[in-house]
Amino acid sequence: MQQSPLFSRDADLETIRHLDRTGLILLSAMALVTAILSGVGFVSQFPNPSLLDFCMAILFGFSVWLVARMFWAGAWILPQFNLGGKELSAYVLVAVIGFGAFATISYFGNQRAIAGGVSKSLSEDARTDELENSAGAALAYAAGFNQIASSISAQAAQSQAAADAELSGNGPTGIGGSGPVHRSFLFATNRYREATALVSSKIAEADELSASITDVLGEMRSARQDTELNPPQLTAELKTLSGKVISAINQVRSLDVAGTARNAAQIIAQGVPDQSGAPASAQARIAELRSEMASFARSLEDQAQGLAGTVPDAPRAYSLSQEEHLIENFLRMPGLSMAALFFDFCGWVVIGFRFVAYRALRRRDEEAHACQYDAFLTIADLNRVALMAEHVSETRRTLEAAGAAHPAFPQIDNPENEDR
Repeated sequence: MQQSPLFSRDADLETIRHLDRTGLILLSAMALVTAILSGVGFVSQFPNPSLLDFCMAILFGFSVWLVARMFWAGAWILPQFNLGGKELSAYVLVAVIGFGAFATISYFGNQRAIAGGVSKSLSEDARTDELENSAGAALAYAAGFNQIASSISAQAAQSQAAADAELSGNGPTGIGGSGPVHRSFLFATNRYREATALVSSKIAEADELSASITDVLGEMRSARQDTELNPPQLTAELKTLSGKVISAINQVRSLDVAGTARNAAQIIAQGVPDQSGAPASAQARIAELRSEMASFARSLEDQAQGLAGTVPDAPRAYSLSQEEHLIENFLRMPGLSMAALFFDFCGWVVIGFRFVAYRALRRRDEEAHACQYDAFLTIADLNRVALMAEHVSETRRTLEAAGAAHPAFPQIDNPENEDR
């Protein structure tokens, strides 16, 4: 004959009794804690909460407590029902629906209370870094003006040097004085300088915008460190400064480095005018100068073509809600996020322990029934029988004493009174 597991069932029963004694108390405590945190989180979303807001927060926290108690109480008694082997599916369904509803309501409330300030600070840091990166890209884009201006200035200096050499007799013609070639070099120099002036005006504007961007970013960092600003004031200040940075970056983008390079190339591509009466050798040198200017203009066009694809993206102006920045920073503050989520999740873990205990007990009962274990009496069973026998004896003595005191009272020992 197979021997039944005498102590396994007792252990399961004791586990369930322990959970029944302490589990509901723990669930009530957890529901109370998460309700308080949710109420605090509700109030924290208002910059200057009024009395009505505090009343709404109390109502909100009480609602969270009711939702928690409703779902947890239902899931608590679920393992006690025999659902034909579908207990696990029913528990999972209730847990998913309950946790989904409860977590959505309470999680963000808990998060606002536990990690709302940290999450907001992280979002502000991220926004500042984002604007700094956009500003860096805009400043690098504006630096293209300096490259263009530098190359054109070099050409202007070279053309001026050639004109001076031609004037002193050390030029291509070898004849000193101002002649057709000298005048052509001077004209080319003026073309280059005109193009340089066009680019330099853009450089001055870009430098002014760059200085403005740098100053505003510095103000944003200073505002983040200003302890005298309360959170609503800091949010408003950062939003204003962000708008200034975005505006300045868009102005840098509108300077159109590529278009400026093309305009400069068009000025230079005009070349130098014809010099009537110039000898053939001078005409050849002037034609060579025109070719050099056209070649340089084409190089500027190629440079403009390359700069056309370097325009930085415009930064986006936006404001994150409290829920949005909590979601965005969930993985950046795992400890605080899990702390807030724990109050929603741990209740289902406690209920899950009880569910597993009931499943184990039912599985052992089914196994005992299928295997036809020997019948047995545990010490607890014998104690219950002894207690019942003691109650029966006490009741009998009470009735006998009552019968002795009152002769008319039916006597249980008298067969004539058994039917009365």
